Formats: sequence, C-alpha cells, structure tokens
Amino acid sequence: MKKGVTKILYFFIDFLAGIGISKKQKYDILLIRVDAIGDFVLWTDTLRAYEKQYKDTEKKVVVLCLDIVAPIAKKYKFIDKVISLNYSQFHKNLWYRFQYIRILKSHQFEVVFSPVYSRFYGESADYFVRLLQGNKKIGFDGNPHCISKKEIEKSKSYYTNLIESSPLNTMELIRNAEFVQKTIDKNFTPNIPNFSFIKNNDKISGDFIVIVLGAGNSRRRWPVENFAKLILLLPVNLKIILLGSAKEFDLGTHLIQILKEQKDTHRVVNHISDFTLMESMTIVKGSKCLIGNESSMIHIAAALRVHSIAITGGGHWKRFVPYSNSLPAKEYAPCIVNQDMDCYGCDWQCKYPLENGCWKCINNINIEVVYDQVKKHIKASK
Repeated sequence: MKKGVTKILYFFIDFLAGIGISKKQKYDILLIRVDAIGDFVLWTDTLRAYEKQYKDTEKKVVVLCLDIVAPIAKKYKFIDKVISLNYSQFHKNLWYRFQYIRILKSHQFEVVFSPVYSRFYGESADYFVRLLQGNKKIGFDGNPHCISKKEIEKSKSYYTNLIESSPLNTMELIRNAEFVQKTIDKNFTPNIPNFSFIKNNDKISGDFIVIVLGAGNSRRRWPVENFAKLILLLPVNLKIILLGSAKEFDLGTHLIQILKEQKDTHRVVNHISDFTLMESMTIVKGSKCLIGNESSMIHIAAALRVHSIAITGGGHWKRFVPYSNSLPAKEYAPCIVNQDMDCYGCDWQCKYPLENGCWKCINNINIEVVYDQVKKHIKASK
C-alpha cells in the first residue's frame, strides 16, 4: 500500500515539475551513467571515443551521473556540463526531487546515450531516458537477468534505438566498448581507464599499502578476521592505510580491535570515511599496492596504474573480473584471488548458506593464498 502511494506521489511530482518551462537549454549530446562507482569507473574508458568524436566540433556534451563520481567526469575537458544526482535525496526529499526534475526538463538534447548494459525497470537510467527530451535516444537492449521480458517491451518505447548486445558473457570493459563500436566508432579498442589527472598523494608519507574492507554487498566481503590475520603476516615496518566510505567505518573499528588484542595496531591507520573519493584516489596512487574485495577501489587502482589484489567470488565471474587479457594495459589489471567452484556465474543467486556472513565462494578463499600474492606485489613495487 505504502509503495503504491509513493509511486502515485512521485508521478504527480514528476508531472508538476515539467509545467511552465518555456525556454530550454539546448545541448547536443547527453551521456547517462547513474549506476555504481565501479561501473562508472570502468565506463570512463569509452570517454576516449566520445572525446574523439566531439572535441573538435561545436557540439556540447553533458554527462548525467551520481554526485560522488561527478568530480571524475569534470576532469574530462571535452565535457561541457555535468549534472550530478544524489540518489538518496532524490528518493527521500520531495523538494529535491521536484527541483532536480525541473532542472532536467529545462534541457533539450539532440542525442541521448544510455550505454548501461544492466538495465533496471524503474528509477534507473531508463527512467531518466523517458523523462528527458531528445530527438534520438540510444541504449542497450538490456541484461536479461536484470529486467523482465514484460519490462523490456514496455521500456522499448523510451528509446528510438536499442543496440543489440552480444549474448556472450563479456567482461565489462569489452561490453562498454561494444556499445561505442555499434554507435559512434566501430574501430574503438577497449583498455583499462587511465586516471592520469590524479596527482600523487601528499597526505601520507613513507611506504604503505591500502586495504579496503568493504564491498557493494556485505555478503561479498571477505571476513574482517581474515584481513586481521593477513596483516599479522605482513612486514612489521609496512604502514597500512584503511580506506572506505562512512558505512564501512565499523569494519575498520572491528579490525583495529582485533589487532589490539594481538598488540599490533601501531602500523595500521584507519582513514575510513576521512577522505572524499578524489582524495582517496590520491592516496591509492601513492601506495605500493591495494588489497580489497572486488569493489570500486579495485577498478580505481587499475585506472591509477597501481597494482591490486582482488579477493573475488564467482557471482559475476568474468564480467567485472578477471580483466580481459586482450587489453593493452593488462599489466595493471587486478590480481585475482578466488576459490573455483562449479557454481561460478550464479549471478549471486547462491545455493549455499552464508558462512561468516558472506557467500561460500568468498569465505573459502585461503589467507595464505592472498598473502602469497601480496608478497609478490610488494616485492615487485620496490
């Protein structure tokens, strides 16, 4: 009942927000990417194609993305405008929603690109495609695991053109390139994004590594107790920096408490929630390596040309990791530590009960195996 009332309320707000807008700001190209941080980071590789296509023209390019990644989008000089979205406020604050939709409806575009592969029905990229005015609206036909046949049929009307995607299980960088190849540049070659615009860290001195305890889903997190045991195996003179968002702060506190009991906290600095995403990236760039679950920071490390160790399960195996060996900068791809199981590729529809709060394929990953990879990377970075 409550959900139905909210849906009706949103419908009226969306309608009212468009009333009385007579003069529209005209732009040529809109790129919509309102999904998670890691997805956005991987997608930035394709900005090379859009830059090549539009930078020497008079066409104005706009990017619609989440506010947390907006500073990254603003680093690309060919992008004329970035419209950032706070998803939480959009859903919880009716006045924010009204104002935001009014801003969007004050724009008019020649072409709207929505290159996200995993389309969801509702308030995702499809919602904004429907809401916005554009002469052409181009998107992917959609990941069948994320959207039903009925929803696909209904959302078709939002687009003038849906690009047919390969049915193969394809790594995300290759999938993103597929969209570009079928729309603006058939010769585009995918690669690991390169965040060369991020400067070296000036906040933390000396040699250090970064550990990220969090993941987009708590069940994809390797147990904090395992990270503690891993730290106890590392050289005592190696400083360890913990990074992450505010929602991961308790994980860092728990780790520090475990290490206190072992009388080994002097070299671990908990900077979880202390820095913005951009500030965190400068710290990662100055590190010897990054260790973490398969999360956005693993992809960010690759874009910063910093070696990383990704503790990875099998739910989305071969989609986000491992990276394709065909990529020109493959030497910066995350080193994957996993435990093979015959159920890999389950789309996180796990048939096993949780173990230590995480999925079985994550919990099964051996500490010694992770440590072996960390030793190699620390030695290689000397």
